[in-house]
Amino acid sequence: MLIPLMVFAAFAVDVGGWYVSADEAQRAADAAALAASVRAPHAANVQAEAVRVAALNGVVDQPDGPGADGKPQYPQVVSKVLNSATVEVRITVEGESHFGQVVMDSIPIERYAVAELTRPLPMGQPTSALGTGVDSVYPGETNNFWLNIHRPSTTRGNGGLLEADNDGNGGPNPWNAAEPDGYLFGVDIPNDGQSYDLEVRLTCFDEASGGVRLNLHVPDTTNTPNFIRDNITSPPYSSQDFFQQNCGATPYVFGAAEESAVWQKVATNIQTAAVGDWLLQARHVIDPATVGATPYQRTLYSLRVVNTSSGTPHCSVIASATCATVRPINWLGIFTDDGMFVDGGGSLGVAKKIELYLAEVGPENYRSTLRVNMFDTADGIDEVRFLMPPKDAASSDPALNQRYYAPLDWEIVDDSLNPVGSPGAGNYRNCAQLDCIRYPSGQDRTWFNNKIVQVEIDLSQVPGGYSCTTDCWVKVEYTVSGTIGETTTWQANIIGDPLRLIE
Repeated sequence: MLIPLMVFAAFAVDVGGWYVSADEAQRAADAAALAASVRAPHAANVQAEAVRVAALNGVVDQPDGPGADGKPQYPQVVSKVLNSATVEVRITVEGESHFGQVVMDSIPIERYAVAELTRPLPMGQPTSALGTGVDSVYPGETNNFWLNIHRPSTTRGNGGLLEADNDGNGGPNPWNAAEPDGYLFGVDIPNDGQSYDLEVRLTCFDEASGGVRLNLHVPDTTNTPNFIRDNITSPPYSSQDFFQQNCGATPYVFGAAEESAVWQKVATNIQTAAVGDWLLQARHVIDPATVGATPYQRTLYSLRVVNTSSGTPHCSVIASATCATVRPINWLGIFTDDGMFVDGGGSLGVAKKIELYLAEVGPENYRSTLRVNMFDTADGIDEVRFLMPPKDAASSDPALNQRYYAPLDWEIVDDSLNPVGSPGAGNYRNCAQLDCIRYPSGQDRTWFNNKIVQVEIDLSQVPGGYSCTTDCWVKVEYTVSGTIGETTTWQANIIGDPLRLIE
């Protein structure tokens, strides 16, 4: 009986060693998955980062296939991109037998980790265009707003948060320093062999209006696909000024001129220079033809990416690696008016509703909180609500394709986005189920003027739980019983731990 007893004793010692090896492999897998998820969705970059970080944790990846002794080589570090925000890393190490070699030399020990990255939310609309008003430039619903940019000499209380010099109270606007690069957009060009142009059109909203300067910068070369603000180079790849006199609408028709304006080229065949995420800067510029006049406070414009190879829109899903898209990076400055409401403006005193695209919030965020900062919103508006995506937009089941109002918390914040006081339940939160923003009872409708409203939506509290399939867009719903010319600036983010292990 001595031999089997010695074998069991040897295995007991080896098993303890295997547990130690397994713990080391798990720690390396956790670290590698967290680091590699930042490189998603590019599989080659994910694998390189997983191997690098695993080595820093004592697990050095070996070539595939058998070694000189004909046996498998360990450790092995293998990564897999599960989706645009999630990465799996599997690490296999060799559990050696020190005392039990008479029975076996070693065993493979595998551990894995799955890490999820909270990406900056794609804002805008689900097509390869942005800010096209009621014009269905590409298939899909209209987004019901134009992009907006103000003259620096205007006060930001007119709705322009970033570019106005005056804070609305006679002092300097701190957002000039906080966002010195202006409005930023990502222009994502896929590596699909197709040809793409970037185009802009400007409104004929006012004869003496200014224009917009667009600086286009080449894609990021530092393998940080989730942070393209470091793309800004000097000089830019393309820099042009665009003015409203190029519009084709005569006379200038309020609410209609934007859709009849001429699309102009910002840059052509840009994929020949580079594919990937280009960075576009938008800033106000004064029209030389109107110097000395009194230009109107705003310039309204639209952007789109055109597939010139096929002559048709490339796609209508923004969060796809095969789509050419344009989306805001920092803030979304918009303008919407009566002509974009469902009844075309209707009569005063009659409630009208309009839905505006906000951000694409994927199902991976179901445990997170959506935070929306809305500047100068709700002026003259009865209610502001948030519509959640349908669970299955194609389903015939009303419970699955219905959009639910989101329960929310909101408060006024200062320029550092710190709360300045929670609204009282009776005076401010007078919406059913606390699911909307309203001006305070007894106050006029300009109460939100020059203020930042911060909204938080706990996605885990969405009726029935947060999930979606093909349509993952959160919308803003305005209800208005008067006239509206709403100029506002929005920002949307998922708050919480930007990197987390989920398995």
